[in-house]
Amino acid sequence: MDLDRALAYSRYAQQALTAHPALRDELVATIEAPFDWTHAFVEVDAAVTGDDAPRLAAALRALRGRVFIHTLARDLTGRAPFAEVVQAMTTLAERSRSGAIWQRRLLGTWFGPVALKQ
Repeated sequence: MDLDRALAYSRYAQQALTAHPALRDELVATIEAPFDWTHAFVEVDAAVTGDDAPRLAAALRALRGRVFIHTLARDLTGRAPFAEVVQAMTTLAERSRSGAIWQRRLLGTWFGPVALKQ
């Protein structure tokens, strides 16, 4: 399946690519290879290192969008095996969880211990 036809199956991808046209250029340039995690973590790591919770939240949202679009495009165009799709979602979930734990600790240093509702 070609890329445009694959993207037509996802309203999320269509809206994201309309809102952020540079994402389409990135997708076209990188679709032949699995998602580049090394490059993707640069902004997330910078936010963690800088103790910047709002920047971390924005970086994780941007990362999620890039991973979703790249992975769904590779999957629907037959470029990604099932294991790659699962690994991409797992890596994103693990990194998001790590970011949430860091953010909770940071908020605790600013405002005191953060209790979780049971």
